[in-house]
Amino acid sequence: MKIRKLMIYLTVFLIYILAFSTKIHANELGVSGFGTVAVAISDSKVPYLNSRKISDELNFLSDTVIGLQFTGKAQNSFDYFIQIVAKDNIGHFDAKIDWIVASYRLNESIHLRGGKLRIPYFLLSKHVEVAYTYPWIRPPSEVYDLIEFTNYVGIDAIFKIDINDMRFSIRPIIGQTSDQLVRDSISGGPAEVLTEESFGFSIEGSFNLLKVQLSAFRADAVVVPNPAFTDTLSIISQFSPAPLPLPNNFETKTYVDIFSLGVRHEYRSYIFMSEIAQRNVDPQLSSNLIGYYIMLGKNINDYLVHLTFAVLESKEDPISTYSLSGIQEQQSTTLGIKFQLMSKASFHLDIQNIEPQNDTRGLFIAAQDTSTIISTSFNWIFLS
Repeated sequence: MKIRKLMIYLTVFLIYILAFSTKIHANELGVSGFGTVAVAISDSKVPYLNSRKISDELNFLSDTVIGLQFTGKAQNSFDYFIQIVAKDNIGHFDAKIDWIVASYRLNESIHLRGGKLRIPYFLLSKHVEVAYTYPWIRPPSEVYDLIEFTNYVGIDAIFKIDINDMRFSIRPIIGQTSDQLVRDSISGGPAEVLTEESFGFSIEGSFNLLKVQLSAFRADAVVVPNPAFTDTLSIISQFSPAPLPLPNNFETKTYVDIFSLGVRHEYRSYIFMSEIAQRNVDPQLSSNLIGYYIMLGKNINDYLVHLTFAVLESKEDPISTYSLSGIQEQQSTTLGIKFQLMSKASFHLDIQNIEPQNDTRGLFIAAQDTSTIISTSFNWIFLS
């Protein structure tokens, strides 16, 4: 039996048990939510980030998000979690289900889950939409924009191990995802990326206020450009330094690998965070990248003042390598302030200086000199 079929059967089985085992305990139904209303502006006409399009016009959509969450029990050992998120989707506000999970507790140390889940790439993957929970308005793009698809449909298991004062969590995952990985990199529009038998794991260790996470993920994928995109590729292939390996009407098989290591530590009034991640993709489709950042913050009464230095580097030679998305290298420095307005609301202000490196476009959608982005947001959470 193929892994993909087995994964689908197990996922359906978990959700079936959740839906029909017993009636939901109404008194244990939990409703919570979160939101961010933000505005960003750049001193550049060239938009920054494919997914956000931040330019020299006030942008109220790029970082604005509203979410609603439902948790509850269907039986003593069965839990469910649903998260609905509304945010910008290329110029218009869309709502979608980000999580829909059925969880079964074998015991206090082992949980099995199935449904639509978040891939645990990074330290903030679990709550990356909830800006209230971290220092910035948006996490460092040099790491968090390395890959665009963030969810998968499948199963995972969580194994918790306690050793003295240390707690470890080991999470293997397997599933499938479908999303737009190459978006507006050249004229013609997005290509759809369908992954097959994707798998990976994350290992998290915590000790007092120190947290370390190691993750790895592999997805075998099929890239299917839309007709307008393939017409553009036909023209470009005539001028490329080597023939493009895109047979069968430009449909091609590729892979996506991502490895990451993250550390967060709090000491008295100081907060330290750092992550490094590497993305490997077929270099004819996108450059292989390494991104990392270092953040140091200090709490002063109700304020958190933080400074972040981030780098995005390509593993390819910008001169000799051809890639449909282009080589991307940049450095950025972000100075920010988070003000705790009340127990469940905060105000953020970030000033970010971004400098593309080695004559590349960095994470801008076209070539651009050094640019400054100013962003501000009001963030909140609520619990029922």
